[in-house]
Amino acid sequence: MFIKEIIKEGDSNIDDTLVDIIISDGQYECIAMYDSPQLKLGDTLSKPLYAFLSTDIKTTTKDIGFYKLKNYYAYEIVGKLNREKNIVYVGNILIEIDGYIPADILNEKIEFQCDRLDCIEW
Repeated sequence: MFIKEIIKEGDSNIDDTLVDIIISDGQYECIAMYDSPQLKLGDTLSKPLYAFLSTDIKTTTKDIGFYKLKNYYAYEIVGKLNREKNIVYVGNILIEIDGYIPADILNEKIEFQCDRLDCIEW
């Protein structure tokens, strides 16, 4: 997964270090917030994105991908869960879930909603 685009460079009314970036693996892409940006366009990420305020975690038969919700940063995400690492794979984009994953969900396709994806690369 890599930084495909830098959408917005800091909002001085909020914090000069915040940027919005598009993360891609060549097939899937999503918008993430990045604090203290040191990476540049095209850089590869080594850490999973962090799904802030993850809810409604359940198994699914939906197609893998990112589905935009009404809020600018919010997504419904469908991906393959690696239960041992609590990481969800949407293609080659890795996401750490901030929320309780029900014990009966193992290594299977899941869906969940999150308020925001954060890039925690620092």
